[in-house]
Amino acid sequence: MLRNVAAWFLVASMFIHGCASERRAPPPAELKLPEAPAAAAKAGMPTLDAASVAKTSRRIIRNAELTVEVDNPKGAEQAATAIAERLGGFTISSELHQYAESEDRGTLTIELVLRVPAEQFQQALTQLCALSAHVTSEKITGQDVTEEFIDLEARIRTEKALEAQYLDILKDAKTVKDALDVHAHLAEVREQIEKAEGRRHFLENQTSLSTVRLELRRFTPEISTSGFGFASSLRRAGGDLVHVSAGIVTGGIRVIGIMLPILIILGLPAFFIVRVVRRRIRARRQKTES
Repeated sequence: MLRNVAAWFLVASMFIHGCASERRAPPPAELKLPEAPAAAAKAGMPTLDAASVAKTSRRIIRNAELTVEVDNPKGAEQAATAIAERLGGFTISSELHQYAESEDRGTLTIELVLRVPAEQFQQALTQLCALSAHVTSEKITGQDVTEEFIDLEARIRTEKALEAQYLDILKDAKTVKDALDVHAHLAEVREQIEKAEGRRHFLENQTSLSTVRLELRRFTPEISTSGFGFASSLRRAGGDLVHVSAGIVTGGIRVIGIMLPILIILGLPAFFIVRVVRRRIRARRQKTES
């Protein structure tokens, strides 16, 4: 019995001593989180000097807007689509608009949005302008985004180097708090990487493919049965008849709508008054005759 008590006492003493030593142990040193420039330098990322920038191919966004008059817009639309596909491009959208400008002239317009490879941009414009001898408008624009593209690539390298160092630090994290801090910084770095890569992808798409907005227009006179305009005059006369008839009917409905409340308010009392007066006159006549 005494041996058991002594054993339990020894175990309890060792447990209390261990807890006290844990309390007296110094807290772990805080993790030192790197900064982006230091991380990039440590990762050995090459710098972008003037020579490397000069060697970089130019990144230019080219767009064009064309308006041409053709005899057959549908046929011209098929030809423009074939030109874009032959040069390695494609058609994004096609819209047809048809409306009357006046009583004897109408407009048929087809609007196309084409994407063609940047290296085939000038050739595409030449072939599209050859669809008609009447090019009513032509607008070509260009935007140099080379500097922004280089800046994005440098930023992506820097952020990825910083991400790699955060991952190494995460492996050495001793406490939950340290791990959560590193995860928070990792989330921020990855968000910046995704934004930069998304913008770079957009610039790559815009610079590798040029956009051409093509408007195919045709003016068509309305069909007439004779050169003297007899059918046109007949159509105008029929239209005038319809408008006049519609005006008469509309005016009659408005008059009825205005007069009906007046007739109800004034007519009903007058009707009853006249009826009462007639009854009294009849009653007097009957008395005089009797």
